[in-house]
Amino acid sequence: MESRTNEREMWFETIVGKDLFEFICGEYIDYGSQRVVFDYKLDRTCVVKLQSENGFQNAMEWELWHDSEGTDARKWLAPCVQISPNGIWLIQKKTSTLLYNKLPKKMPKFLADFNPDNFGMYAGRVV
Repeated sequence: MESRTNEREMWFETIVGKDLFEFICGEYIDYGSQRVVFDYKLDRTCVVKLQSENGFQNAMEWELWHDSEGTDARKWLAPCVQISPNGIWLIQKKTSTLLYNKLPKKMPKFLADFNPDNFGMYAGRVV
């Protein structure tokens, strides 16, 4: 497993990895504890979430999106469009900024982190 990790790191440092990054990642938007978010050059209605190697937030967000199909929870989530095989790259629909006074007083507990900076607006609803 160690050699695969080193192989991936070396690949991303090559011209191929850098070219892929420049091809799909547009303007820097923001960062969190384990991810960096960029505009998605191939579809301006989406963003790219680039996961650090030690994180699993992309995979968890992808699973939550798919597990929520047909439930009321789905309305609280921004749509996930695609994820890379290792979960390093997540393509998700772009949200707009949420004004602090627009955050609902009641929110589902499964969202867990209620920091207003973690929310946005998508299709007229808070996600």
